Amino acid sequence: MRHIKNKGDNDAYALRGFSDALYLSKDCNIAKQYIEKAIQLGGSVDVFTIAGSTYNLCKEPEKSIEYGMKALKLMPNDNGYFVTRQLVKRLYKLDRIDEIESLMGKKIYNEDIQGRSIASMLWVFAAIEIGKGNSKEAKALFDRGKAEGVTGQYLKVEDIEFYNIISPILKPLGELD
Repeated sequence: MRHIKNKGDNDAYALRGFSDALYLSKDCNIAKQYIEKAIQLGGSVDVFTIAGSTYNLCKEPEKSIEYGMKALKLMPNDNGYFVTRQLVKRLYKLDRIDEIESLMGKKIYNEDIQGRSIASMLWVFAAIEIGKGNSKEAKALFDRGKAEGVTGQYLKVEDIEFYNIISPILKPLGELD
């Protein structure tokens, strides 16, 4: 493991791990070494969030969710739902619907929550409602997500695996792009 200039900087190790997984070596074993070093130096909201994203890239969803939950516990006021949005999608990929509903609850229906950050979660809840047989509610959530700016292309860029799971479920509600 190469040394980072600011040795001991947990954020630097975390970012190096994520960068390794996504751009540099693309070797998850190397990336996870950096992530674990970052956590060992001191977990923080940023370190846990980056760890969750890295483990998601490395196809380890349970670890990804574990670190996302740790980040959320350190920052219960998740501005812009940055961490929550990622967790909701990762939980959906594992069909952990009860946990999604527990995490967001009725907050998804708050009209004051706006923007693209909430939009992808609206589509997750639309898919959940389809699964429950509530097509009218699903369509309302789908349309609201679209109005807030989510598109199929946006989901593809954010997480292609998630897109491939959710798009066939949502297609009966309307065009994704």
